Amino acid sequence: MVGLSTRQKLALNRSVAPINLWYGSVRSSKTFAQLWDFIARMTSTSGEGVNLIVGHSTNTVWRNFFQPILTRPEFEAVAPHLHYRRNAPAGTLFGKEFSVVGANNDASWISIQGLTILNAWGDEAVSWPESFWDMLLTRLSLPDSRLLVTCNPGTSGHYLKERVVDRQQADPDIHVEKFLLTDNPTLSRRYIERLHRQYAGLFYRRMIEAEWVAAEGAVFESWNPDVMVKPRAEGTVLAVGIDYGTNHPTAGYALTVTDDGLQLSHEWSPQTNDMGGRTRLTDMELADSLEEWLAELPNQPKAIYLDPAAASFKEELYRRRLTVAAAKNKVVDGIRTLDSLFTNGVLTVAEDCPRLINEIPGYRWDPKATERGNDAPIKEEDDHVDAARYAVFSSRQFWIRHVESMRDRTPAGSIM
Repeated sequence: MVGLSTRQKLALNRSVAPINLWYGSVRSSKTFAQLWDFIARMTSTSGEGVNLIVGHSTNTVWRNFFQPILTRPEFEAVAPHLHYRRNAPAGTLFGKEFSVVGANNDASWISIQGLTILNAWGDEAVSWPESFWDMLLTRLSLPDSRLLVTCNPGTSGHYLKERVVDRQQADPDIHVEKFLLTDNPTLSRRYIERLHRQYAGLFYRRMIEAEWVAAEGAVFESWNPDVMVKPRAEGTVLAVGIDYGTNHPTAGYALTVTDDGLQLSHEWSPQTNDMGGRTRLTDMELADSLEEWLAELPNQPKAIYLDPAAASFKEELYRRRLTVAAAKNKVVDGIRTLDSLFTNGVLTVAEDCPRLINEIPGYRWDPKATERGNDAPIKEEDDHVDAARYAVFSSRQFWIRHVESMRDRTPAGSIM
């Protein structure tokens, strides 16, 4: 097993229970060691039963599981024996078959119903629905059936925390390993320092300290308007994000690249009048207003990201030859990105965006979602934050190099 540290070898040697969970920090070497376990088990076990690989989707399985085997030098002796096509439901390693499934919705359990599983490996397990986990456990019915899954920690009420981590001492069928950044000897000190800067608050405790922490209170814990609200800076408008409302206000924000980083620089709030009330507008009226606002920007953005649910408004914009793209709507990932950029002084909000400035402090985690073991903000008074999130998170490919270039100039800078 080329490239494994003493810590990784120890974890593999101890993970002989029917149910094995490895959780820990990002980049703490969990998945790399798991790949060697996959290779070893595929070459050493035989008999009836399916070999199963599970991820959030078949795309993430390809990226996290198979691509490293095919590209990393540590696996050069193994790669010629792996036969798998991206997004395919099955493949072979050393002539032995394995199946691949995604577990990203409440119906995912159907994909493994009826299987008898000998070996199973899973990545990003914290994102799997509990119904899938329940079905997976019932499929491990052979005397030698074994499951090894990895994940970063989630909320303290997550079923993996309550049913696996908290029960490891009482249940001999469960084994748990916790990994930290220091368990990966290949990471440089500079890279580890960069990772420490990349996360803040709740996400720092989960992704760096490997704690199972509930999402409670303010979403943006570090929000400080005295530091994060600035006069509008000169720069180039990069992208626009729009949250569309039928029963709530429509909002839009322009993201500008400046010498000092990024700024949410221009606010579009067409349905809010000067008295703070709301005016209902048709799609045509909203499109008229948007065109006027876009014309007032210093330059036209590279992209306009629209709320994926705004089907009728999208059609109206297309009729006007306004090209828009569906905004990336991974809410928690988007929140984590904004939070890190705010915390590290990379992202500011212009004084000319009063509604966003007023909305951010009240943007809070939903306690009912937390009780269910999920992370979700309260869906009230969130239109402006959503539009800002669309603008920033969806345009990451445009601003990431600019932010990275700030690393040497700004000690507090972060690599996202």
